[in-house]
Parts: sequence; C-alpha cells; structure tokens
Amino acid sequence: MNVATSTGNLNNPIGRGLARRRLLVFSMTLALAVPYLPGGLSTAGVAVAQEAEPTPDTTTTTTVAPDTTAPPEPTTTTTEPTPTTTVPPAVIETTTTTTEPTPTTTEPPAVIDTTTTTTVPAPPACDTTTPDPLVPGVSYLVKFVSGSTTAARQTAIDSACGMSVDSIAPLRIEVVEFSAAEDAAGKSLELANDPSVVYVEENFSREITSISNDTEYANQWSPPKIGWNLAYGVVDIPGTAIVAVLDTGIDGTHVDIDSNVIAGTSILDGSNGLTDPNGHGTALAGIVAAETGNGIGIAAVAYAGVSVMPVTVLGPTGTGEDLDIILGIDYAVTNGADVILMGFSSPSYSEALQDALDWAWSQGVVIVAATGNDSSSVPTYPAGMG
Repeated sequence: MNVATSTGNLNNPIGRGLARRRLLVFSMTLALAVPYLPGGLSTAGVAVAQEAEPTPDTTTTTTVAPDTTAPPEPTTTTTEPTPTTTVPPAVIETTTTTTEPTPTTTEPPAVIDTTTTTTVPAPPACDTTTPDPLVPGVSYLVKFVSGSTTAARQTAIDSACGMSVDSIAPLRIEVVEFSAAEDAAGKSLELANDPSVVYVEENFSREITSISNDTEYANQWSPPKIGWNLAYGVVDIPGTAIVAVLDTGIDGTHVDIDSNVIAGTSILDGSNGLTDPNGHGTALAGIVAAETGNGIGIAAVAYAGVSVMPVTVLGPTGTGEDLDIILGIDYAVTNGADVILMGFSSPSYSEALQDALDWAWSQGVVIVAATGNDSSSVPTYPAGMG
C-alpha cells in the first residue's frame, strides 16, 4: 500500500471517507490480530481505537496519493463472543455451633466401710400387762458361768423377760421370776439357751417328813440302833459343834432345849428363827441337842457340846422352796455351822440344790438329810444326792 503525505486532504470529503475506511479496515485487522500477539492488548485499548474521532490537524500533513488499484473487499469475520455465565460462588453455610462445655462434677471417691458391724438381735417382746395378783409368778433358779458379770447376768435375764428377785453369790445363782403368761410362752427356755447360763430349773417345793411325837426315851427306838447307849456316860465329848437346823424354826423357849439354842435367822421373814409355828423344827432340834439327863423329855443324840442354830426355810405348813433352802445353806456356811440338818425331802432332783450342797461340803460342812419315812426305796432329795 502506498502512503503519501498531503496537507489538507482530510478536509476533502472523499479523502475523509477513504481515511475512515482505511482506518476501519486497519482497526478490524488489528482486532483480529490482537489475540495472537504476545501479551495481547486490552479490550479497553481496542475500544478507544474504534471510537476515537480524529482531531483535525492544522499542521503540514503528508498526503497519501490515491491508490487507483481497487483494494480488495475486506472480509469481515464476526466472532460471536461465547456467553460467559458467571456462576456465583457457592455459598458455604457456616453454622457456628457453640458447644457449651459440660460441667464436670468430680465425685468424691466412694468410702468403703471396713467396720465390722455386729448385729445385735432385738430383745423379744415382753408381756407388759399388769400381772394378776391372784396368779403367782413362776420362780426359777438360774446358774451362770464362772466369770459372768452382774451386768451380763442382768442383760440375759432382761432379754428373756424375767425379773431377778434374789441371788446366791457363792453359787452364781440368780432367782428369776416370770409371770404366768411369760412362763407359758417358754421364756425360761429362752434363758436356758443363753450361752452365759449353765442351767435353769424350777424352784421346787419340799416338805417335812413325819416324826413321832413321843418324847419319852423308852419309846425312842433309834438310840440303841446306833450304839448310843454304849457311849453315853462312858465317852466324854471334848469338842463343840454348831448344827444348823434348816426347817420351820426352833422354839427357843422350850424347857428341854432352851440352853442349847443360839440365835439364827429366818430366810422367810428376816427374824432370828427362834419361833416355830409348826413344831417340826423344834422336834428335830431336840433329837440333836435336847438337854440329856435332866429328867424330862428325851435324850439327845449329841448329849454334850452341841448347839443348834435355827435357819427357817419352811413355812408354817412345813413346805418350802429350793430357793429358800439354798439361801439357808449359804447362811449356815457363812455363819459357822459345822453341820447342816435338813428334815425334808422331795422326789424332784435339783441341780441348783446339788451345787449348794457341794459348795457347803467343800467348806468342810457335814450334810445330813431325812429319808426313809415313807418306807419306799425310791430316792428322794436332797438325801439322794451324791
């Protein structure tokens, strides 16, 4: 293409049209070439080139001579721009979850109880009704093991609903009473099963044996049987002895015995025992220590050196209970008796009575008891005790 410089040609309409045409062709050619140029041009620059109106130049212009050769028809290529759909960025939902911290409760370590617990069984229910005064309670003799304390004994008795009414310390025996209702309920058996108890036995009754009321020696059959008649007046008795008569008491005013009687006691009423509402005790005392050779009454087996001491353990009817007898034995031993005489018997064996007599024997006391008056070979007690 020939380019000529000309001054003022742009003012020519034909020239301006040709110039615009060439400029358009140049611009289109440039637009097609831009994508292939290194680095390219900005689309903004192209737009400026296409839209800018030429500014009239009043300076000397080099005029390009018209080209008489018909220029080739420019090929217009229209490139449809590929529509670009701009997808908005995905909205990522960010939910902020505030997690409240779980409060931590520190439990204290479990305390392991290593204490050994002894379960004490509840005491049995006791009869709290007021006892009928016309219905007597039942009395038992309860022996406890050696070493048991007074408090331990009382606890055992209370647990069995009993009531301690007396005690015999040397023998560790407690006298326990139960109401008729408690006795019927077997409370004495409960007490017997206590490990601190040796035995529990009923407080048996005993009664006097019959004797002759004949006071004349001619009618006394016993002295010759024992050789008494061979000793009297020949053998002097140098020593002395106290015989405790456990019976109905002794009449201290009786003329054939009054000089040989000393004060004793009554387990029943606390007196000195020098009265005898029954007479049985006085008769026994006379056989033992009546004043011999005084011309009245009878002759005594112990014709010299013997005193009798009343220990009342039997009532006016001549009957008594083992409790009172055992208490009488205790009194006799602790008050200097050398011999204990018991003119009563019963077919009932008593371990408590046996214990009392064994203890008295261990203290050096001689034991004498009645038997045989009923002409029977069946053992009676206490004579039948070993």
